[in-house]
Amino acid sequence: MGRDPLNPFKKDQDLDSTVTYGTEYNFTNLIDHFGTGLTQTFNQRYWVNDTYYKAGGPVVLYLCGEWTCSATNPKTNPAFQFGIKHNAMLITLEHRFYGASQPFTTAQGGWSYNNLKYLNTTQALADTNNFITSYKADMTNTTDNWLIVGGSYPGALVAWFKHLYPDSVKAAWSSSGVINTIEDFKDFDLDILQNTRKTFGGCEREIAMVTADIERVLSHGTAENITDLFDLFNNKNPNINHGDFMWFISDVFTMGVQYGHRKDMCAIIEH
Repeated sequence: MGRDPLNPFKKDQDLDSTVTYGTEYNFTNLIDHFGTGLTQTFNQRYWVNDTYYKAGGPVVLYLCGEWTCSATNPKTNPAFQFGIKHNAMLITLEHRFYGASQPFTTAQGGWSYNNLKYLNTTQALADTNNFITSYKADMTNTTDNWLIVGGSYPGALVAWFKHLYPDSVKAAWSSSGVINTIEDFKDFDLDILQNTRKTFGGCEREIAMVTADIERVLSHGTAENITDLFDLFNNKNPNINHGDFMWFISDVFTMGVQYGHRKDMCAIIEH
């Protein structure tokens, strides 16, 4: 009673702290899966944790999203805990263009405008299907019992993946999957505003004042004022687009609220 049905461990029971979260490997994937003439490949990073695996068991594949990935800690991943209960192979796959999974070197243009056309969900989904197909072929005890898992943007990816490649995996676990793309989604910012008002006294005014002051410096400040501002936020690119810089500023506030640090953030701003 009182135990999470997806978590096979008691609340006071830890997973073996001596077990590594996974061994790192690289998979050779195509930069372009759709025949536009680019035949280059890139190393896509992934991690395998076979500590709890038994022959014939399923595979749980966790997709990382728009961040530098690392081996997934089963303690913080309910899907991996579920997999452990069923003797699963646990795999984590990094998204193209993030972390070490870079399709292009700096000499090849890196994140240039032309190269970034390959950063899209269609290519990312094809990456995943190619990886799964290859991994199945290489498994000693192959299985079709794959569960693909993701949250937020990767949550959308796994939902779309199951739709586009229905036979590749048996099931998809989409946690908070943002499947309905809205180009001008102002409701997200409105939700952040309403949550900042929950703090005693509210800190929405302070956020507005800080934002307005930064915009004033960018619009009317001297070159020295702008340099001092960038230094304050540890920005090393003096030529950064001011709109991109303001996006970073707004993300400080939105992520503070979204990931449970609203009270701490407001306390800092208010004092």
